[in-house]
Amino acid sequence: MIYEPIWGAIIAWYLFLAGLGGGAFATAVFVRYRHPECKRLMRVGRLIAPIVVIIGLCLLMFDAAAGF
Repeated sequence: MIYEPIWGAIIAWYLFLAGLGGGAFATAVFVRYRHPECKRLMRVGRLIAPIVVIIGLCLLMFDAAAGF
């Protein structure tokens, strides 16, 4: 029996980046309410989240052959 992955590496990266972006955003929101004095961590989380999601969406469009 030969193992063939259902998804390619591009989809795996897309899913990873989507989870990373969601986790960064959720962490920034949690820190905002739990530790409001940590301004830098909130700023970094809100900056990382959309950037990695946009990169992941570009990978998804590239994999779907929809083009840019």
